Amino acid sequence: MQLTVDKNNYILSKRYAKALIELAKSNDMLDVFYNNLTEVLEIYKNSLSLQSTISLPTVDKEEKKEILKNILNNKVNKTVLNFLYVLIDFNRFEMLETIVYCFKEETDKIKNILNAKVVSSTDFNEDMKKRLQEKLERKTNKKINVEYTTDNSLIAGFILTIGEKVVDLSLKNQIIQIKKQLI
Repeated sequence: MQLTVDKNNYILSKRYAKALIELAKSNDMLDVFYNNLTEVLEIYKNSLSLQSTISLPTVDKEEKKEILKNILNNKVNKTVLNFLYVLIDFNRFEMLETIVYCFKEETDKIKNILNAKVVSSTDFNEDMKKRLQEKLERKTNKKINVEYTTDNSLIAGFILTIGEKVVDLSLKNQIIQIKKQLI
């Protein structure tokens, strides 16, 4: 699931995520909590009626909690459900997507995982993917999750993004650099 980050609520969302992570770590339930959160987020994003009900200030908070409980119908851990209730109590439920993003980000740090993105001019075959992943894991001493996409405009080569670092090895970028030198 591709998550969108609300930069205005990022810091506060990170605090909520860290609080839930502490509860998850103490119960060895990081993956369970993350899966629960993504499931709730998917339900929330796909239901305009739930979104409007949760955001309406005229709907009583206890009624919102009851509606949420009925929709989730024991699909999530009780601690996660109570966390969602806290978001309702403090009118923070609209921050759920950014909280889920922060939860994943912090969980990956705990598990020593880096996320990478490779945009290439053509699809990488399985052997190329495996070799790139192994090389990145050796260089970083971390487990790497790589997301692959293609972009024909690159002409040839690829762009690798790991965290804040970007390595552009595309022919398109090389042509741009040559043009800059000639001008």
